[in-house]
Amino acid sequence: MNKRGKSALVGVVALVIITSTWAFFNSESRIENKLHTKEYGAETIEKFKPDQELEPGTAITKEVGVKNTGDYDLVVRVKLEEEWTRGDDSFIAFASVDNDGTFNKEIISATKTDDEKVTAIQGDDNDGLVEDDQTVMYKNLLGVESGKWTQGADGWFYYAATLKAGDTTELLLDTLKLAGNTDMGKYEVVQKYSKTAISEIESLEAAYNTAKADYLVDQDDADKKAAMDTARTELEDAYEWTKEKPESKDITYQKMESILNANAKGYASAEYTLTIVTQVCQATAEAVSTIWPAIDENVVAAWELQ
Repeated sequence: MNKRGKSALVGVVALVIITSTWAFFNSESRIENKLHTKEYGAETIEKFKPDQELEPGTAITKEVGVKNTGDYDLVVRVKLEEEWTRGDDSFIAFASVDNDGTFNKEIISATKTDDEKVTAIQGDDNDGLVEDDQTVMYKNLLGVESGKWTQGADGWFYYAATLKAGDTTELLLDTLKLAGNTDMGKYEVVQKYSKTAISEIESLEAAYNTAKADYLVDQDDADKKAAMDTARTELEDAYEWTKEKPESKDITYQKMESILNANAKGYASAEYTLTIVTQVCQATAEAVSTIWPAIDENVVAAWELQ
């Protein structure tokens, strides 16, 4: 933001001298003319429930707009930056503007058809990899669809009108939706076997069921909770599951288990972050050309700056 303000102190001095052979008269008057600058200010307005679980194909509310909280007219632009993290690692990130200023990541609007979205965003929804994907989060950019916001070639979204003091923009974004075909990882189906005696398993099952029944009677009892957990662990450990198939006569239990490939997790067990970057500028031609020199001419023309 470029803040230009001028303050001045103007002093006016009136000096009157009357002379005679009898007396001297001298008077001075000062009038201070104080000029005050007003304030610039803006805030990003958003409505979002970050604790919501993301489910493919389900839309969640994410309303984004900007309010002019200052005294001067402003022009506004917003950038959307995305990042997926798993644990402490960022495994894929998208920004609407690359480091060199080139825009090459499409911000997907939910107004597109599902087929168009799939073609635009998902590399392969079954391989468990994310390198070839662009974005799997649709953004309903109703402000762009209505013409209230303009997406520039630099990746920024520009509000199409000058924002007056105290006014709020039309919403740029109102919902997010995780793609229905989002790659949630590659799973391998594994057959496992147990040779543990049936009588042993049945005995441990009975012990677990008894401990569970006791706990359900009084769920505030920490000792009963611990006893139930211990009984369950002993039952699970007793199977001694193995992927190597023993002789058929030795098999007592078997199960099919679906296991997520550690090297192809897709977007499973991940956290999505959408960062809203808001910039405002004094609504004058000189300020805009100085602070945002590379924006599209049609964007500037719509503001009708002086």
